[in-house]
Amino acid sequence: FGLARIVDSSTMVSSATAADDDSTAGLNFPSPPPPGRLTRQLTKHVVTRWYRAPELILIQPYTSAVDIWSLGCIMAELLSMQEGSVPGYQDRVPLFPGGSCYPLSGEGASIRKDERLDQLSVIFGVIGTPAAEDIASIGNANQYISNLEIQKGKSFESLYPAADPAAIDLLKKMLKFNPNQRCTADEALEHDFFKGVRRKEMEQSAIAPLVGPEFLETTKVDLQTLKRKTYEEVVWYRRERSVLAPASEK
Repeated sequence: FGLARIVDSSTMVSSATAADDDSTAGLNFPSPPPPGRLTRQLTKHVVTRWYRAPELILIQPYTSAVDIWSLGCIMAELLSMQEGSVPGYQDRVPLFPGGSCYPLSGEGASIRKDERLDQLSVIFGVIGTPAAEDIASIGNANQYISNLEIQKGKSFESLYPAADPAAIDLLKKMLKFNPNQRCTADEALEHDFFKGVRRKEMEQSAIAPLVGPEFLETTKVDLQTLKRKTYEEVVWYRRERSVLAPASEK
């Protein structure tokens, strides 16, 4: 679903610029952030709607914290498969199944007619309407959020009664509205929930920012170049796999 990535700062552009189109006309969104807060955004639709973090929905600058939100949504869906929480694993459901994502859907007034389907309203129906200081943490989003019905939210314990308490605790840390309060990937891995299964000696972390191929660092990727590079990647993979495969598999 298009996770955030660390990129070379020289290629960063304002997320507000990338979001500038007719779908946001008439909305009071903030001006581009100062240079120190610039973040790269390839597209407004960074994550599939049901797994999209609030700051993406509100077209605000974002960080890798959006990854943690998305993973939290997936974790919740896995918890919904546990025996004792649902009749059968086939009955699992997404945590935030919104039907639209204003303003990204660009449908304006038609969405407001059924606020219950709006993605942000669905999120607030679970985690509750955030406090003013948390809303301020992701930018100038007060105007839109103030028009939504205030909701108390639900407890994850009631949604997933069969879940381990440690799993519920981790889920709460991953699904904070305020991205600054969400746990990081390292903090998530250190959580008690993973104590019995984690193999830290096998983990590898990037020692430098990940920089994409030069041909992708442009606003318009040449189709023929993309096809050629994809073919070269497949050829490379097959060659490497052949070298590493046991003799019995060759």
